[in-house]
Amino acid sequence: MNMSQLQRAIEEISQQHMRAQEQYMRQQELYLQQQEQYLKDHEQQQHRQQQMMDKQDNFHLQILEQQREFQARVLEGQREQSTNFQELYDRLSLRQAKYGEYTQNLYQWKNIYHTIGEHRYVDRMEYDIATQAKLDYVVHSMPTLNQ
Repeated sequence: MNMSQLQRAIEEISQQHMRAQEQYMRQQELYLQQQEQYLKDHEQQQHRQQQMMDKQDNFHLQILEQQREFQARVLEGQREQSTNFQELYDRLSLRQAKYGEYTQNLYQWKNIYHTIGEHRYVDRMEYDIATQAKLDYVVHSMPTLNQ
């Protein structure tokens, strides 16, 4: 081999080496880009996961708050019902007491009425007996007076 062939071979090897070097650099750049993209994707994935966890936490907090509000409303409703029932019970007790009083008064008036009726009956009987006695006297005494 002569020098020019050797020089060409060296140049060719040098060009192949340069191309290989360029290809290696491109592959290195591509690898770095892929690595960078992977890191970005990983970061986005972590960010999404964090957002989802935050949303879940907020959702749980909202549910807990709604449960507390619901329980507070239920308790308030129960208090109102209890108050209403107590008022109704008090009114019913008052009505029953008045009814008892009215019933007692009715029995008293009934007893008075019966007592008055019995007294009137006794008076009537005494009147009838007295009248009968007067009639008997008149009837038995009349023949004696008429002679």
